[in-house]
Amino acid sequence: MTEQIIQAKSGTYGRVQVTLLMPVKEEILSWAKQMGINKAAFLRMALMLGASQLTKQIITNQSNQVEGEKLP
Repeated sequence: MTEQIIQAKSGTYGRVQVTLLMPVKEEILSWAKQMGINKAAFLRMALMLGASQLTKQIITNQSNQVEGEKLP
């Protein structure tokens, strides 16, 4: 897939394509619909929040592993 850059009034966007199991996709899109949020806006928000939480969790786990190691 080639890099696709989209220019909009609100900023410059890059495209990301993912593959989900259909039940997962349908559930995520139903959440967007229930909240009354545009599908693309909901998916952007979910991806950014999820990435942020995952990063924090990974950093916490790495620091806990370093603290738990004993020096020789």
